[in-house]
Amino acid sequence: MLAILTSDSKNYTKQDALFLIFVPLLVAVFTLFLPINLLFSTILFFGLPAGYISWKRKDLISRTLIYSLTIAVISILTDYLAEQDHSWVSTSMFNTKVAGIVPIEALLWMFAFTYLIVAYYLYFFDTKKHKPIGKKLYLVFGTAIAVLIWLLATIVMGLDFRIEFYYIKFGLAFLLLPLILFIVTYPRYLKTFLKITPYFFMIGLVNLLVSLDQGHWSYPGENFVGWVTIASLRFPIEELVFWIILFPSFLISQFELFNNDDFNFKPWWRNN
Repeated sequence: MLAILTSDSKNYTKQDALFLIFVPLLVAVFTLFLPINLLFSTILFFGLPAGYISWKRKDLISRTLIYSLTIAVISILTDYLAEQDHSWVSTSMFNTKVAGIVPIEALLWMFAFTYLIVAYYLYFFDTKKHKPIGKKLYLVFGTAIAVLIWLLATIVMGLDFRIEFYYIKFGLAFLLLPLILFIVTYPRYLKTFLKITPYFFMIGLVNLLVSLDQGHWSYPGENFVGWVTIASLRFPIEELVFWIILFPSFLISQFELFNNDDFNFKPWWRNN
């Protein structure tokens, strides 16, 4: 189990491994047997390990927080289109939803998951101190502002958008393709991506299965390429491939591109 917390810098302890592995598993067990809703399950499942890393490395908090909040804003559009096509639907304890469709819990889930991924990467693989806002992060801010403008227009004008087979189209165009291009251009990151994948595969799959069992998430649509069945629980192949396997590496690749002032690596074909 400790092997999933390896890094080139060996910047981890047995305590780190035990906390980051077993605390989410304990939360999963509690969620199965206690009446915990999606909001509090997300806070406990992702928040506790993220809080632990932040406590150990307080210098990464502001940088991770700003980036995660920005990604959460951008995810409003992602979640809106997904729920329109019934790619996924999440429960909510609130009557008010963003754009009338997106549950607040879905945005909190995206924020918490993003924060944990980035904090994990900075703690184990990028131990240097950086400025909270990178020089290129304004491009991500611009995307977030565009989403907010779209959101305002949607509310004011009562617009309605739907993309059939949204999940596979979104995954291929906005997750898989950019990640492949990044790895081809900067292959030195592939080793890091392979190292972070096992931990987040475990975290993502456990969280998904518990959420399905408790009815926090569902996939009522039919526009999927296929299904994965584990025991009595079923979820789309797209969920496994794009969110559980690829999303952490994709997120780190974009974080490096837009929020790392030290990112000055030349493409492999210019290193000769």
